Amino acid sequence: MNPLPASLGSPIVFARALQVAREAGLDRGALRELQGHEAWTERPWIWDRIMRAIRVDGFPIRVAKEFSVAQVGEFGVAAQTASDLRAAFERLLIHQHVLTGMAVSRMRDDAARGITVLEQLPVEGGGLGARCRREMMMASGLQLARDVTGVWVRPRRVCFAHPRPRDSREHEAFFDCEVRFEAGCDALWFDHEDLALPLPGADPDLSLFLVEHLRAASGDMPPPASLEGRVRQAIYRRLGSGSLAMAAVARELGMSPRTLRRHLLERGSHFHEIVDAARREFAEELLGNRDHKLSEIAFLLGFSDASSFHRAYVRWTGSTPATRRRAPRGA
Repeated sequence: MNPLPASLGSPIVFARALQVAREAGLDRGALRELQGHEAWTERPWIWDRIMRAIRVDGFPIRVAKEFSVAQVGEFGVAAQTASDLRAAFERLLIHQHVLTGMAVSRMRDDAARGITVLEQLPVEGGGLGARCRREMMMASGLQLARDVTGVWVRPRRVCFAHPRPRDSREHEAFFDCEVRFEAGCDALWFDHEDLALPLPGADPDLSLFLVEHLRAASGDMPPPASLEGRVRQAIYRRLGSGSLAMAAVARELGMSPRTLRRHLLERGSHFHEIVDAARREFAEELLGNRDHKLSEIAFLLGFSDASSFHRAYVRWTGSTPATRRRAPRGA
């Protein structure tokens, strides 16, 4: 499972991480053993090996500070040329989905508190290595925000599911906000005005073109011809990893919510109907795989909890998700 916001398994990033480890005291013998493990972020035992050797709790933060959006290649350009910070994060979530074929994180809005939460799905494994990966993921997300805006973005809060490390001074200095440990999740909390920060290199048309081009080149759902198809595709990309609000989808398609609504009405379509249809179709697919818990499916479909998913599924089909799951395979 790759971290947000980039594939930190690239040779360039791996080399920089080893350089940080060397500066922190990792000896030459240990460095030679780690050489060639470009997919190191998928191997918590490597994090564990480095951390136990250097005994520096702030190592994941130091690695994240070396992150640059340029390391994500053309998707990095798509993020840099997005209209604002929210759109830049959305581009990187798309990159993550194209790269891994799965949702690793999501953005969810809390209108009542005026915040957007950038939340990580649980990372496989436990122990010191997994803890350090989670810290690096969250720190690299904030580093991306500062990189693309040129502004010292200061989140309202950062949360980690694991206990506080022995020395958290580097964490607190880097995040420059309230840092909570044993919080039940790994997430960055941003005020809405922070995500509305314009980007110096904004070029929305170029950004959208690059995203569509790279998605098509990867074989990840080639762009459909119809507007309804493009909306449906955007919704599929966002299930489990982004906002399903019309404003967010319209921004990804390079138009205003009012324009998108008007064009859909001209074609006899409604945005909420397309969202419903996409969710229902994806729900049937996920329910067919009994490895997924109902709570996980609710998350991937963008529902706040399993109860909301249950009510929606009953409305769609007249049956419950549990009943559908008990049905014979292929039914």
